[in-house]
Amino acid sequence: MAADPTALVPRRHVLAGGAALGAAGALGVAGAPVAGAAGARRSRRANAAAAPAPLELAPVTVPATPGRSFEQHLVDRATFGWTPLLEREVRGRGWEAWLDEQLDPAGIDDGAIEGVLSGYRTLRNTNQANHRIADTEQDGARLLRRELAHSTFLRAVHSRRQLHEVMVDFWANHFNVFLYDTSYEHLHVVDHRDVARAHALGRFADLLSASAHSPAMLVYLDNARSNANSRNGVNENYGRELLELHTLGIIDGEHVYTEDDVVGVAKVMSGWSVNITDDLDLFRFRSTRHHTGAVSLLGGAWSCPAHAAADGQQHGESLLSFLAHHESTARYLAWKLVKRFVADDPPPALVEALAGVYLANDTHVAPVLRHLFHSAEFAASGGQKLRRGLEILTATCRVLDAQIDPEPMGAVADGLHGEGWGALFRLGQPLFGHQNPDGFSDDGADWLSADGLLRRWDICGSIANNWYAPDLAADPLALLPDPPPPNAGALLDTVAVRLLGEVGAPPAHGFTDVAPTAWYGPALDWARDADVVGPYADGSVHPTNSIKRSQVVDMLWRAEGRPTGAPPHGYPDVAPTAPYGPALSWAKDRGIVGGYPDGTFRPKRTASRAQVVMMVWHAAGDPGGSPRNDYTDVPVDAWYRPGVDWARAQGMIGEYPGRRFRPGRDITRAAVLSMLYQRHHSPASPLTASERDALLTYLGGDPRQVTHDWFLEWKTGDLAALLLASPHFQHR
Repeated sequence: MAADPTALVPRRHVLAGGAALGAAGALGVAGAPVAGAAGARRSRRANAAAAPAPLELAPVTVPATPGRSFEQHLVDRATFGWTPLLEREVRGRGWEAWLDEQLDPAGIDDGAIEGVLSGYRTLRNTNQANHRIADTEQDGARLLRRELAHSTFLRAVHSRRQLHEVMVDFWANHFNVFLYDTSYEHLHVVDHRDVARAHALGRFADLLSASAHSPAMLVYLDNARSNANSRNGVNENYGRELLELHTLGIIDGEHVYTEDDVVGVAKVMSGWSVNITDDLDLFRFRSTRHHTGAVSLLGGAWSCPAHAAADGQQHGESLLSFLAHHESTARYLAWKLVKRFVADDPPPALVEALAGVYLANDTHVAPVLRHLFHSAEFAASGGQKLRRGLEILTATCRVLDAQIDPEPMGAVADGLHGEGWGALFRLGQPLFGHQNPDGFSDDGADWLSADGLLRRWDICGSIANNWYAPDLAADPLALLPDPPPPNAGALLDTVAVRLLGEVGAPPAHGFTDVAPTAWYGPALDWARDADVVGPYADGSVHPTNSIKRSQVVDMLWRAEGRPTGAPPHGYPDVAPTAPYGPALSWAKDRGIVGGYPDGTFRPKRTASRAQVVMMVWHAAGDPGGSPRNDYTDVPVDAWYRPGVDWARAQGMIGEYPGRRFRPGRDITRAAVLSMLYQRHHSPASPLTASERDALLTYLGGDPRQVTHDWFLEWKTGDLAALLLASPHFQHR
C-alpha cells in the first residue's frame, strides 16, 4: 500500500459552534482543535462551521473516581488502555488470577497479533541481515524503523499479554536507545527484541547484562569506541549512564556514587565493544582497549585488582551483577516502578517495601509488580496518573476497538511514526524517538500544555469520528446498542459509560458456568447483587437454559423489591406453600399475569419471548407512545405488539437474522435477566452533573434528533471526542 503523506495529520475535527466549546470547557478540555487540513478527507459535514478560536487552557485537575471498580483501575494501569470487555473478563475470573497470568505471560495465547506480524521481514533478523537491508535496499533503513515502531504499537493495542507490553515499554525507556541515528539504526531491532522484550518480567540482573552486551547500547553511548590506551583515555558516557540511569540512580537529587566512581566504571567497562570490521555487528570484548589497572568503587564496596587484559570482561560481568543487586539499585527501580504505576510522587513506604521484595527475590521483577498491585497505595491511586502521548493513543484505539492497518510502510504507519510530523511525534512520544538516554518522563507535569492537550483532542477526536477509515477504522455507531438510545440523555449516558466505565458497578457474580466475557455478564453481576437470582448447588446459574413461567414471575418480583400485601392469587395448580407464591400473588394483582381459560397458571411451562416481554411491559406500567417495532415477524395486531414496541425502543431486545423477533421461541434465563438489568439498572459514568448538563446542551435534548443515522453518527463521534479529551479519560 502506498503511503499517504497526509495520514493522521489533523483532519480538521470540527466540533462546531459555541455549544461544543461550552461542553469542552465544562469537561476541562483545553479548547478548540488546532488549525489544520481544511479539506478533511471523508468529512460528512458539508456545512461545518469555521473553527472557533482556541480557549484559554482550562485547569486540569485529578478527576475524582468514587465508585470505580478496582478491576477498572487495575486494567487502566497494567495495560495500554481499559476496555469494558477486558474489565468484564478480569471481574469474571478474579483480578488476582488475571494478574498472575499477566505476570507469567508465556501461557497466554498471543497468536492473533503475532500472526499479523509474521510477515514483517526484520523483527527476527540478525544485526548483520538488517545491516544488509539498510545498506542495499531502497528505503531499507526506513523499513527497519517502521517495522520496529509499528509492530510495537500494534502489540500495545492488540496483544493479550498487556502487562508484558507495558513493561517492555518501561524497560525500553529505562535503557533508552535513540532510533533515528543512521550510524546504528540497524542495531535497534535486535536490541529491542533481545533486551527489553526478552527480559521484561524476568531478572533485572539478566536484563542489565543483556543491555550491556547490546551493540546498539554500546554504540549509542560511545562505549564501542572507548579505549583506555588512547590519548584521550576511556569514554565516560556509558559508565555515567550505567550508574545514573540504569542502576544506582538519582532520587530527588540524591545519589550514592561520585565522579570518581563514574570514571572507575568507565575503566572497568572499557573494551566492551562491537564487531564492526567483519560486518557481524555483534558484541566483542576488545582486550587491547581495556584498562588493566586496579579499580575501587563506592568506597571499596566493589573492587578489582590489576589484571591481564584478557580478564577484563569477567570483571565487567562481576560489576554488573554487583550493581544489579545493590540496595540503591533496588530502591531506584522501585521508585521508578511506583512512579509509573502509582503516583508521580512515589510514597516512600511503598518504595522501600518494593526494594525489599526485589532484593529478596534475586532481582526478579514479577514479584515486585505483584506486591505493587496488591498494595493499599496502588488501590488508592485512581486517577492520579496522566496518560502520556503513546498511552493516550493506544488507549483511544483500544476503547474504540479500532482496526489498524498493519502494513509497516502504509499510510497509517507513516501517519503514526513519520519523523517530525506523525501522530506520536505530535503527541510528544515517538516510539524510540527520545534523543537523550534518560527516556521519556513519567511526570504528568511534563506532559501538560495547552498545545499538547489540543493535539490530543484533535488526533483522538479524529479517530473517534472515523476520519482515517479504512486504514484506521473506529466506527462511532459501534459504541451504541441495537436499537440505539431513544434520546439525547440516553445517548450521552451510553457513550460515557462505554468509554469511561461505570462507577458503582456491582461485584462480579461468581457463577461457575458463565464465561468471563459472556455478553450477559453485567446483567448477572447486577442480578446476583440485587438478589434477583442465585446459584444452584454447584455454583452454576444455567444461563442458556429455558425458563419456567414461575421463575420469570419470581425474578420480576425480586427486581421490583419484593413488594408485599397482595391478595392470594387463587390459582388451583399452585400449592399454597410454593416458594414463588408471594411473587405470583403480586404479579396477578398488578395485572402482570393472568391465567389460562381453565383458570390455571401452569407454573412449570416454559415462557416464550413474547410472554416475557409482555410481563416486563406490564410491570413497567404499560407505557405507551413507543414507535412501531421493525420486526418482520410481529404482526400489527399481535397481542404482544405493545410490549415488543416498548422493549425494542428501550434497547431491551435485539433481533435474529432477517429482523425477526421469534415471539414463540422459548426465552433463556440470561435473556430475561438482561431485560430486567436494562430496566432496573442505570450504569453511572464518572461525569458530574454539570458536565452532563453541558454535554446535553451540546447534543440537544430533542429525542427525535437521534433517529437520523447521519445525525446519530455525527453526534456520537463528537461526543466521543469530547469524552476522550476530558480528564476522566486523560487520567488513569
